Amino acid sequence: MKKRVAPLADVRNIIIRLPNFLGDSINCSPAIKLLIQEYPNAQFTIVCRKPSEALFKSLPSLGNIIIDDTKARGNRFFKTIKLIFTIRKKKYDLGILFHNSFLSALIFKFSRIKHVIGYNNESRKFLLDFWIKMDRSRHYINHYANLINKYLEDKYLELPALNIWSNGKKVDFGFNNEFPVIGLALGCDEQGARAYPQKESLELIKLLLEQNRFNLVLIGDSREQKRNDIYMEMLTSPFSKNIQNYSGKTDVGTHINIIKKLDLLITIDSSAMHIAAAVNTPFIAVLGHSTSAFCIVKPKVNSGRYMKNENGLIDEDLFISQIKPSEILNEISLLLNKNQVSAITHFKSNL
Repeated sequence: MKKRVAPLADVRNIIIRLPNFLGDSINCSPAIKLLIQEYPNAQFTIVCRKPSEALFKSLPSLGNIIIDDTKARGNRFFKTIKLIFTIRKKKYDLGILFHNSFLSALIFKFSRIKHVIGYNNESRKFLLDFWIKMDRSRHYINHYANLINKYLEDKYLELPALNIWSNGKKVDFGFNNEFPVIGLALGCDEQGARAYPQKESLELIKLLLEQNRFNLVLIGDSREQKRNDIYMEMLTSPFSKNIQNYSGKTDVGTHINIIKKLDLLITIDSSAMHIAAAVNTPFIAVLGHSTSAFCIVKPKVNSGRYMKNENGLIDEDLFISQIKPSEILNEISLLLNKNQVSAITHFKSNL
């Protein structure tokens, strides 16, 4: 079911409320591309949490990025009122809610936006000018794009590719060799059964360094820095000069550029996986017990490999520990060899 209103023809100002998480915000990019295609003369305002800001700093026709800090420390009521008045400063023709909470719809309603569209969730449809029923089995990327396409009366057939409009600081790893650079985003304690276990993570790092044919880059936020600092302290390999730890030391824009520069990323189900998919960096995802069914968040790219080993176990929290470091090393070798052959073939075809 959906509430039908004719889509606006003359749209000058569009405001978009992104989901809270970085990976989900990346999955909105195909839907945003549809909006850019439909309204090429419109100016866009993004409302998001602070980490997602870096994804859209170079968005075409970007007018403003408004940080929603209503859940940060302080009085949430007054922060919400302040956000409403910040949005009200500009007259918006179209408001897109990729965030599915009742409060986000209420904020847009009180912000006097001409048309507000979103999914009917948390009984908020009376706050929306256009709504459709949510199908929780639909892939996240299609979920966001479908909202836009239904509003536009199913005008488009093809799903645009993922994109990141970032302008972060460029990175020079400075390794003293020409080995492939592999990034490792193996998770932290707070991620529970999604994270690769600490013992196996250290074993994998040592195994890769002992090969003496890879450079390693540890990445992540301040939570992952705790584990990665421990790994660095425990390394006694003569090849430890071939590893660097960037976790907790960069902003999101630089973090994106690090992933973009890698030859390969080894990651768990995390925002790093979605960044790699969007910037065309090959990746291997080591999967455990995810917060969502993986089939609805799996990146829609051909540059990824996925490893999961249940071994007939009942407890899903044990799945990721069944993936051995030696198995990951084998996947790395297969993927890098495949990419090298592909690069040589591409080079020869252009001679």
